[in-house]
Amino acid sequence: MAEKREMAEKAVEAGRRAGNSLLESIGWHSVFVVALVQGDMAAAREAQRCLAEIAKEMKSVTQDHFPLVTRATLMLAKGCLGESEKTVFEAFAHGQATGFANAQIAFGGQLSLLRWYQGRFAEMESVWRGIVQQSPDVETFQAALALALLDAGKTDEAERVFDSLAEAGFANIPEDGNWMAAMIVLADVCARLDKREGAADLYEVMSRYPDRNATAGNAVSYGPIARGLGMLATVLERWDDAERHFLYSIGMSERGGMRPALAQTRLN
Repeated sequence: MAEKREMAEKAVEAGRRAGNSLLESIGWHSVFVVALVQGDMAAAREAQRCLAEIAKEMKSVTQDHFPLVTRATLMLAKGCLGESEKTVFEAFAHGQATGFANAQIAFGGQLSLLRWYQGRFAEMESVWRGIVQQSPDVETFQAALALALLDAGKTDEAERVFDSLAEAGFANIPEDGNWMAAMIVLADVCARLDKREGAADLYEVMSRYPDRNATAGNAVSYGPIARGLGMLATVLERWDDAERHFLYSIGMSERGGMRPALAQTRLN
């Protein structure tokens, strides 16, 4: 991640030297995404501010979309739920109006996180059930469905979804842009179901990145992966590991001003 951050910052500088606003904007967008993964929310906020300024200067409806989406991302991470809901829908409307390819995906991720923080994730059950029917091979979508089923009180069905993913092997879930989202959601489901065997396998996979903030592209910040590792270590009764992960999650959440993630960690 440090190498990616350096490359992104070089792109920003190259864009500035060349007077190329588009290249500079691409660089700032990359800085935002990497800073988000690193949990460096101050850098992410600065990158978002620069994205907004450049989009205003360029007067490009396409470039206007990134500042909206990333602004909603930061609001959700901070816990400004009322204000973020307005921005999430605003970004979606803008993306649809301008034909932005990933507008619906970003909207789905942001709205789901918002409802999760609001304690209303059960409302997303029908949405994720439909998405899984359309794309049955995407593990992240199945994980989200399992969480929605749990919140809806359908524990047996949620367990079947989780067991199916466990049987296929957590290590086989592709490390794409949705990987960290799948991991943090699966850790939550696993802990709530108290699945000891699944917890061991999931912990092994997730422990490769104990210091990262779980994200999905530029649209969603779920909070530290360490929180998920702490929950899994608790299921496994590895108390020292659990304490270490929870303390790390608290520290990262406090430094980044990620209040929902901090609240979740303290609750766990």
